[in-house]
Amino acid sequence: MKYLIIYFSFLVPIFSSAQISNFDISNNMLNNFGSVISTSKEIAEGSKYIYDKFEPATVKNITNQTILARYNAFDDEIEFQSSGKIYKLLKDNGLTVTFNNGKIYYYTNFQVQNEESYGFLIKHKEFSSFSIYGKESVKFTPAKEASSSYGVSKPASYDIQKEEFLIEIDSKIVAAPKKKKDFLALFGEKSTALEAFMKTNKLSNSSKEDLIKIATFLNEN
Repeated sequence: MKYLIIYFSFLVPIFSSAQISNFDISNNMLNNFGSVISTSKEIAEGSKYIYDKFEPATVKNITNQTILARYNAFDDEIEFQSSGKIYKLLKDNGLTVTFNNGKIYYYTNFQVQNEESYGFLIKHKEFSSFSIYGKESVKFTPAKEASSSYGVSKPASYDIQKEEFLIEIDSKIVAAPKKKKDFLALFGEKSTALEAFMKTNKLSNSSKEDLIKIATFLNEN
């Protein structure tokens, strides 16, 4: 029985390596949609990633290709592994990366405080209009030396920020205003009915679940 256990544990890593090798991509394809990145280790607490682990994902404009990927929320990059190296996807408007857990990253333009930006957004709920998106981010804080012998030095750190939510209106993606008055003003003639709907159902314009209910209501009315 002991020999059986040892033999089985020896096979597990071999099987896992075989699985991972299935995600390797040919050099010709790599040149078309990816570029290699540095993997040097930074001295800082925390992480640039919401989830550090690489997970299987498919890319919309790479037909029938599955990659091992993760989202770098600090640099706003989709990273992937192939042949022992780490690459980043070349950014292109409309690029869509769907992870096996159902999470979808979509590279597009959007507006925050009337300023145009490009980046990866999470598709939380997609409708013909009034779709809901999220923006993940990580903040870097440099190391801070103690100002006196009584103070405490603080190491550099990466800190996950609270997810920001956006809503698509008239084919334009904008940040969802924090103030309810400003939020309602986005919807013109629908604002009165929406205000009543939010009040009746006790909905908040800062909750992902509530924003999905709001978008559903707007698409149906």
